[in-house]
Order: sequence, then structure tokens, then C-alpha cells
Amino acid sequence: MAVEENKKFKDRGTIVEIKLENFITYRNAVIYPGRHLNVIIGPNGTGKSTIATALALGFGGTPKLIGKPEMPVGATVKNDCQKARIDIVVRHTPTANMTFTRTIDRQSKSNYFINDNSIAVSKFKEKVKEFRIQVDNLTQFLPQENIKGFSELTGKQLLLNTERSISDTTLETHHTTLKDNRARQKVLEADIRKRSERLAVSEQHYTTLSEEVQQFKERKNLKKKLAALKQKRAWIRYDIQRTELLEAKKRRDDAAREMKTCDDRLAPIDDAIRTLQSELKTLDRKFVQTTTKMRDFNKNFKKYLDDIDDLNHMIKMEEQKCVSEIENEKKRDDKINAQRKLSEKFENDMVTLEEEFGAENDLRRRMDELTPQIEFHRSMIIRLSEESNMKKTEIEQMTYQINNLRQEQQALKDIELKRMELLMRRSKDAHAGVIWLRQNQHLFRKRVWEPMMLHIHVKDSKYSKFFENIIAWKDLVAFVCEDKDDMGLLLNHLRTRQKLKVNAVYSDIFKPVTMTPRVSLNEIKRLGFTHYLIDLIEAPDPILKWIVSMYHLQNIPIGTNRVDETFDQVPPSFFTFFSFNKNFHISMSKYSKQRSTSIRGVMSTGTLSLNLDSVKVNEIEGKIGRLTQMKDVSLKHFEELQEKITQQKIILEEFREKRATLASHYARIQNTGLKMAEAERKLLQLEAERTDIEDIKKKRDGAIKNLVRKQMNVYGKINESSQEIFRVAKICESIELQVQEKNSRISEKQRESRELRVQAREAERVYKDLDAAMVEMNSKTRELQGIARDLTGGVTPHDKEAFKHYNAAFARLPPDIPGIDELMENTRVRIYVSKDNPDAENRIKEYETLGAQIETYKTELEAMNEELTINQEETERIKQMWLPPLQALVNRIRENFSGYLEKLGCAGDVTLVHGDNPNDFEDYALKIMVKFRDNEPLQEFAKNRQSGGETSLTTAMFMLALQDMSQVPFRCVDEINQGMDATNDRKVFEHIMNITAKGNSSQYFLLTPKLLPNLPYNESVTILCVFNGPGVIPHNDWTIQKYLEKLRARKRLRK
Repeated sequence: MAVEENKKFKDRGTIVEIKLENFITYRNAVIYPGRHLNVIIGPNGTGKSTIATALALGFGGTPKLIGKPEMPVGATVKNDCQKARIDIVVRHTPTANMTFTRTIDRQSKSNYFINDNSIAVSKFKEKVKEFRIQVDNLTQFLPQENIKGFSELTGKQLLLNTERSISDTTLETHHTTLKDNRARQKVLEADIRKRSERLAVSEQHYTTLSEEVQQFKERKNLKKKLAALKQKRAWIRYDIQRTELLEAKKRRDDAAREMKTCDDRLAPIDDAIRTLQSELKTLDRKFVQTTTKMRDFNKNFKKYLDDIDDLNHMIKMEEQKCVSEIENEKKRDDKINAQRKLSEKFENDMVTLEEEFGAENDLRRRMDELTPQIEFHRSMIIRLSEESNMKKTEIEQMTYQINNLRQEQQALKDIELKRMELLMRRSKDAHAGVIWLRQNQHLFRKRVWEPMMLHIHVKDSKYSKFFENIIAWKDLVAFVCEDKDDMGLLLNHLRTRQKLKVNAVYSDIFKPVTMTPRVSLNEIKRLGFTHYLIDLIEAPDPILKWIVSMYHLQNIPIGTNRVDETFDQVPPSFFTFFSFNKNFHISMSKYSKQRSTSIRGVMSTGTLSLNLDSVKVNEIEGKIGRLTQMKDVSLKHFEELQEKITQQKIILEEFREKRATLASHYARIQNTGLKMAEAERKLLQLEAERTDIEDIKKKRDGAIKNLVRKQMNVYGKINESSQEIFRVAKICESIELQVQEKNSRISEKQRESRELRVQAREAERVYKDLDAAMVEMNSKTRELQGIARDLTGGVTPHDKEAFKHYNAAFARLPPDIPGIDELMENTRVRIYVSKDNPDAENRIKEYETLGAQIETYKTELEAMNEELTINQEETERIKQMWLPPLQALVNRIRENFSGYLEKLGCAGDVTLVHGDNPNDFEDYALKIMVKFRDNEPLQEFAKNRQSGGETSLTTAMFMLALQDMSQVPFRCVDEINQGMDATNDRKVFEHIMNITAKGNSSQYFLLTPKLLPNLPYNESVTILCVFNGPGVIPHNDWTIQKYLEKLRARKRLRK
């Protein structure tokens, strides 16, 4: 219920606010229209029609609606902007509004929003339609470019637009339904005529075919009888062949039984052979086990013999050992004598050393006296080394700082790398193109320059923002070619083959380009200007020439903030110039030739700000110089310290050499003492290890006796092993005899088996011969069965129910093949003498098909007549719902239209017309008749028949005639009073004001460049003034209250 009440809300869809951002001429504007008549006035070129364009596009329309079908919607974005936005706020419910938003970018891509929620364009337009907003209806929305288009509307189009404008969807829906029903009626009437004609022709042909069909059926019966004879003959042949097959099968089964008998007799013989072979395998295993024992006994016997030999060898070894030990003791006595002599020699050496170098304690004392002097010089070296290391660290730190400063200096100078990184971030395609060009520069006849931003150098980075605001981004990333063929080749490789979105331009290096400004800088310095842009940029000649020719940098001055105050004094030859933070652009109206100035802030994008900072480079250079001087001083001090360390090391080395000499003497005396002690120890050890020779001989005799006792035990084991070997040999001989007996019995059984197998093979041969013969017979039987089954349609006698009618037919035929053959011959003769028609089957089929088709035609005709009747009744019902209300509305329009024109001293009429058939609803139309002079008759309103003023007046009066009946929330008319004289202009305005002031009237927008003086106004009129130019303040800074206060203040001053 709430939804229905909202739809009945009379102000639903009226516009309460229009907000434009970066749209055509508007940077930022807000319009607050009134509920009734809104008069939008202003000089030509200030942006009145822009508001009408915003309404058309803001509600989802296209440029075609404003008479510019070729214009891309992206062209409505304000220059130097990337995106435009249209916000239209309409009344939705008594307590809430709804905002329709459309954003447009330069690529003509649009996004749609309702109450800031993104929505698909189809849903957006559906929502607009719910408010009955019809920007494509010329009776609701009539832009300036389409005023003539109103006179070009056909009567049918005018009727359709009027229905949409003055009524809810009922009239339009009924009209559409009536047109659809009438179209369906025409189709049904044509189909009924065609079906009736076809039915008459088919019935006449059906009667002619019935006589021929009777003759065809008689001949067909004879053919059926012949087919039955062939069927029975085939089944008799099959039965004979099947009997022969069964007899052959019996003989084959006998042979199979003979084969089975042989197999049964072979089974016990084969079992006996397997049993004997199993027993033979058991004997073989036993024989193997016995022979294995024999081998084990022989192995042990051999081992015992080897043990005897080993014991004999050990006896000999004991004897040899005794001889060796006696010899060793004799050698030990010789070593003891030699060791005594060596000990005496070391004692003599010790005495000699002490006499030459002094005693051991004296050498020790002298070494200790040298130690403090060595430690003093060592500490001096450590102290100097620490001081030297500190100085070295200081030098390394200064070297590190110098290197860092040089790297920073190099980084400031390396601008190309940074610009390449910026290009990569901003345009990956252009960056990829640069990489490709650097690898393929050889493909081109002349040099191809990489994107301009890599070669442009702004002399001071603070000026880069001016160039970034002047030179378009697409040009900054464009490649520059000195040859047109090279440009084509480059674009083919990058755009066509690699699908990269890149730009390229051609620069004619021989084309003269003026670099000198039209106005000398000295003439405009008083206004605050300091440079021309051409003086602040450096670039290769081809690039610089192209930029200058495109953007005229030699005629664009920049200055300080003083320009903000003196911009209105700038000579008219300048169309673009800069203060330090603002850009001024001068444009001229194509109508009034008045100049207007647009001002916008200057922001840096960082594209060209990557320039060499000379101040920073010089500052770093100074730091490097100072650090280098400090490093040289520290390096000299470091070398002095190294010299002192070297001197101390020489003195220290002398003391160390003296101490080393004393230490060497001390070590020799100590070493000689140690050798003397070691010689005494070894002498004592040799004397302690000496053994008596008689003890050695007694030990040898005891060991030999033990070995002889072991030999006697081994001889006893040899006797026992010989007896076991003899016993096992007798067992092996017994097993061999048993094996021979088993082999003899196996041979006998195998002979019997071979004889039975010969008999079995013979029986198998007989079986296979019979089986092979049966295969052929079986194949022939199946073939005959297949022939018989095919003749009876796949049915066999086994299927008794299905074969019943064949048995009934066969019962009336001869029982044997000779009788069947005779009857078949008679039947063939009768068929031969009967009349043959090769197309008989087709004629019969045609006869049957034609009968079914006649029934179909009758059914279809009945359904079509019924549908036609229902359609006609439905059409008459809807016609009564559509035509009387429409006629009443047309009568009201006629009264309003003729009355308004009569007040202006003219005459007019509006009538509803139709074609010869009043039920051809497609031909219904509105016809406007007008006359503007007494001596001429009423003439139909049409293109090129009335003058421009008469066309505008007729259009205005017709739209006013619709105003009090209009169901649309608002109407918009742009400059409809153009061409009218002052009298008619005044009267038209008064009519519009009076009619739109009514409470139920639609909101009305009247756009006009002029208003006559002393026009009457009432409280319902809202005047919206559109101005443009340097003196216009932003809309959000202007209020009617402030304006009225200024007016009152001026009046008081005058008084």
C-alpha cells in the first residue's frame, strides 16, 4: 500500500536539485529549481543548454536526444578534466528524495548510481521509467536542436508521444495491445483463406485417387500370397536341413564318448606312474642325504690328518723359538754394555757445557733480567698500535662517508634510471616499448626517440609543474620519430603485434619552428611575469620542435603571485599564462565575442620533477673536499705512528734475540741432563729384563710334551671316522638297487599309457572331422533359418503367438516343396498379367496421407476461426477502454490548443484520425492544423510548411495544451521562443506562467537567452540566471540574501 501511495504522490519525480561537476562548461555548479515554472536565462555560450544536456544524459539518455548523434558522450567532460559527474535529486515520497547519478570519463565510459549505490544501466533506466521520466519524448523534453524535429514527427509518432505524456501507461499499453491484436487478426484471416483453399483442392484430388487404390490393393493381395508361399518354402527347407544336422550331432557325440572311455582308462595308469615317480624322488632324496653324510665323514677324516700335520709343525716351532730366545739374550748383554758407555758420554758432555756457558741457574737469572725490558718495549708497541688502529678506523670512517657522498652525488646525477622507474609505474606499455626499442633501434632508418619524459629537462624542478599542466600525459609518453615510415613500422610492432597501448608522433626536423615569443618579456614583467616556458626547458631538437609547435611554449609566460592580481591587464594576445600557483585560460564566446577567464590551481604530478639538483650536488662536493683534507691529515699521522712502531719493534727484536741465545744455551744444558737421566733409566731396564738360558730350555721341553699328547688323541678320532665311512657306503649301495627296480616299473606303465593315447587320438580325430562337418551344416542351417526368419519379418515358429497368423496362412498352402513351387508359378503368372503401376505404393501412401491432411486442415480451420473470434471480441473490449478516453483527451487538447492560438489572433485544431479501416490501429494519428492569417485556410502542421517563428509558436502552444493533462513529473523546453516576435513571445510566456502555476501542473523548465522587459511574474516562477566570466564568483560563495543586502546598501547610498 505504501508503494502505491508513493506512486500517486503528485510531486513524485519533480527535480529539487541538479549538481554538475566538470561537465562541459561547468567546473562545479548546483541548480535548485522551483516546483512550477523555472526560467533559465543567460547570454548565449554561458551554459544554459548544458543544463538541458545534463538532464538528458543524467537520466540515462544519449547525445542523440540533444541532436548530436555523432558526438561521443566523453566529449561532455570539461577540458583538462578526466571525469564528469551529474547528480539529479528528485522527489520520491512526501518525506524522502532519490538521487540519480551518472559519471562519464573521457573514454565515454559511464557508471550509474542511485542514492550513491552503483547499479547496472538497465536497472537505472527501469527506475527512471518508474518515475515516468521520458527524456526521449519530444512532448516532455524538447532541446534546442530538436525544435524542428517536433515538426518532423509523423502523426503516429506524435500520438504515441502524447499518450506517453498525458496519461499513465494505460493508454499506451491499450494502444500497443490493439495494434498487436490487429496484426494477429490479419495473420489469422490470411491463414484461414490459405487453409480453405488447400482443403478444397485436397478433397477433389482425394476423390480421383480412390478408384486407382482399389486396383492396387487387388494386385497387392496376390503379392502377399506369393510372399506367403516363399515363406513356407523357406521354413520347409530349414526343417529338412535341421534334421540332417541332428543326425550328424549324434555321430559326433558317439566319438566323444569313445574319447572319454580312453581318458578313463588312462587315469589309473597315470596315477601309478606318478606314485612310482614320487617314490623314486624319495629314494633320490635319501641317496643325496647319505652321500652328504659320506662327504661330511671324509671331510672330518681329512681334518684330523691336517691336525696331525699342524701339531708336528708346532713342535718344530717351539724348538726354533728356544734357539731364538737364547740368541736374543746374548744380544741383550751386548746392549747393556753399549748403554753403560752412552751414559758415561752424557756425563762428560754436561761437564763441558757448564764450563762453556755457565751453570743452569746462572743462565736462568740472566734471562729473567731481560724480561722487564722486553715487556716495556712490547707495551710501547701495543699503545702505538692502538693509537694507530684508532687513526685507521677514523680514516676508514671518513673514506666510507666520502664513498656514500659520492654515491649520493651519482644518484642525483642518474635521473634517467629514476625516470624509467616512473615510466614503469605510470605506463607499463610505454616502458615495454622502450625496452623493445633499445634492442631494435637498428630496424629504423632514422633515430626513433624514446618517450619525451625521458629526454625533457626542466632547468629548475620547481618549474616542472607548469609543463606537467600544459603537456598532455599521452604526449609525454609518446615516441618521437624523425621519419614517417619509421613511425608506421614502430606502431606496427608495438600496437599491432605486441598489443601495447602506446603513442607516437612525427617531428619534421627540417620544418622551421619559431622559438621567439610574440611579446617581449620586458613588456610584461611589470605584471609579475618572470619567464617564458621555452626558456625553462631543454630537450633534443626533434622533441623540442614538436612540443613548441604543439603547445606554443614560446608564448606562455609564467610569473609570481603578483599575476593573480594583474591577470585582467594581460594583453589579449595571451590565451594561457601562469602565476606561481594558478593557471589562467582565456576563451571567447562564439556568439557575443566576449572573453571569459577560467582559473584553476596548478598541481605537480611529479612526472618532470626528476631533475638534477645543482645546489645539492655542489653541497655534496664541498663535503667531499673537507673530508678528503681531514683524511689526508689523519693519514700522515697514521704513517708517523707506523714509523715509531717499526723502531720499537727493532729494539724489541734485539732484546728477544739476546734472550733467545740464553734460552738456547739453557735448553742444551737441560736437554743433556734429560738424556743422561734417560740413559740411566734404559740401562736399569735392560738389566731387569735379562732371562737365564737354562730357564728357556726347560720351558721348551714342557711345551713339546703337551703337543705330543694332543697328537695321540687325534689318532684315536681317525680310527672312529674310518668305521663310519664304511657303514654309510653300504647304505648307498642298497638305495641304488631300489632305484633301478622303480625305473623298470615306470617304463612298463608308460608303455601301456602310450598305447591308450594312440586310441584316444584316433577317437579325437573322428570327433573333430564330424565337428567340422557340423560347423558347415550348422552354418547352412542358420543361413536357411535366417532367410526364413527374414521372410516372416523376424518371427519364428518358437514364438507361437506371433507365428499364429503365419501357420493359418501356411495351412491353406501345399505341404511339400513341389506343390509349393507349382502354386508359386501360377501366382507369378496372375501377377504378370495384372496391370502394374510402379508408383502404386506411392499413390496408396498419397491417398492415405491426403485423407489425414484433410482432417488436419479441418481441425486447424476450426481452431483458427475460434482464435479469430476470441481476438475480435478482445479487441472490441480493449478498443472501448482505449478510444473513448483517448478521444476525450484529444478533445481537451483541441480546446486548449485552439483557445491559446485564438488569444494570439491565430487558429488551430487537433484531431484524431485513422485510415480506411477504423480497426487498423496502427494508422491512428494526431493531426495538427494551424493558420496564422485570416485570409488563409487551416494548414497541416508539417516540416518546411510553416516559418521558424510559426513552428516555434505551434510547438509551444501544443506543449502548453498538454500541460494541465501531463502525467510526466517535469517538462523541459530549450529556446522555444527563438524566431517569435515580441508580442507572441510575451503572450506565450504569460500562458506558460499561468498554466504552470496550477497545483496539478508538471514542473516546467524554460531555457531562453532573453526575457522581454516588464513581464508579469507570480510567486510560482523561479528565475535561474546563468553567467560566465572572470568576475563570476563560485556558486557556493553566492547567496540571494547577500545579493539583496548589497542592492539595499546601494539604494541607501543613492538616497
